[in-house]
Amino acid sequence: MEEVIVMNLGDAIEMAKEKERQNRVPSWKRYYLRHRDQELARRKEYRENNKETIAEYNHTYYRSRKLRKAVASGKGGLVKEVSHA
Repeated sequence: MEEVIVMNLGDAIEMAKEKERQNRVPSWKRYYLRHRDQELARRKEYRENNKETIAEYNHTYYRSRKLRKAVASGKGGLVKEVSHA
């Protein structure tokens, strides 16, 4: 059986606006979806032009994570460095 709610028009409009506001896509996501192709092209170009910089960053990142993991697990000491190339 359907439930019928009686309310004035002003309350109904407010309720509809609130429901629409809750279901709205965030503004950053709307912007990203509109400019997605440009953003992906920008990332691709950056990766092509900065391969050495990115490789050095990744090397440093994985090395520091490995060292932190060894210290956290209590192994300490020297850790052999593994190449991710």
